[in-house]
Amino acid sequence: MTSQTEQTTLLVLKRIHIQLASYPTPVAGCDEQFNYLLSERQRLTKGLSQIHDEIDFTPRAPEPPDG
Repeated sequence: MTSQTEQTTLLVLKRIHIQLASYPTPVAGCDEQFNYLLSERQRLTKGLSQIHDEIDFTPRAPEPPDG
């Protein structure tokens, strides 16, 4: 099950991927929109990793002592 935040992030990442795939060849370091898309992809990917890390970490209550 995915959270709403994760679903939204994945949708935005997919849109960015499509834009990058169809983007004309940029002049390295000179294309602000392309550089923006790259930084957004990196930021969102990092955020998605953090969401997964939070989901994977589930604190458990201590076990009651036997007795």
